[in-house]
Amino acid sequence: MSRTSKKILYGVIYAFIFFFILRGIYGWATAVYPTCFDGISNQGEERADCGGPCTACVGIVFDPLRVEGAVNLFTAVEGRGVLFAKVSNPNTGYSARPFGYVFRVFNTDGQFVRDVEGRTTLAASAQKYIFAAFETAKKPSTFGSASLEIKDSAWSALGDIVRPVLSLPQNVKTIIDGNTIRVEGTLKNQGLMDAPEVEIIALLHDRSGFHDPFFAGKAVVGISSMSENKFSVLFPSDRVLADKVDQALSEVFVNIE
Repeated sequence: MSRTSKKILYGVIYAFIFFFILRGIYGWATAVYPTCFDGISNQGEERADCGGPCTACVGIVFDPLRVEGAVNLFTAVEGRGVLFAKVSNPNTGYSARPFGYVFRVFNTDGQFVRDVEGRTTLAASAQKYIFAAFETAKKPSTFGSASLEIKDSAWSALGDIVRPVLSLPQNVKTIIDGNTIRVEGTLKNQGLMDAPEVEIIALLHDRSGFHDPFFAGKAVVGISSMSENKFSVLFPSDRVLADKVDQALSEVFVNIE
């Protein structure tokens, strides 16, 4: 092997050695190691940031999820019932992992008619609007009231759940086309995380003097990070709904699933 070839070979070997040394130093400098302050249950901890190598865990008493205000039961459309309620999580720093809920529906005499069950999550110190629909052969006038029961709540430190950052719905408008109603608008995701399943709930209000809500609908859309998407909540084609709705008072609520 010539002298020049040896120099080239040695140069390549030294370059590889230097590269791997720099790579090791960079990896060490930028590595994220588990700590007792990261809000995550890791490194053998009993709960997030306590137990194991961290300080001992002390008993944490969680406040139960709360049903805020009345549970709405809407039966304005023949053959279809809609349930709508607001739930809040009063716990700071702890989100509710997937929990069960059950709507209980009663007739005008207070007698039990049926259950409608589901599961969802709720972020720390947040509110959520739970929507459920059911088919029925009973006449709307036979339904009286509803309640909501929260079951099997479990908790997670805030650091375990990363969520998209959604803006309030914009350009919301209610459109009536014959007997069909739809509520449209635009939703923006200002975060760095995609939102593959965003629940949009639209609440219709009566055009009578009290302007009470009388029906609700739901749509599900996906929104990529740092982008926006249009949504449309379509309601059953019904003359009663179309004649009753006040187009200026419709409300839109957003849930991230």
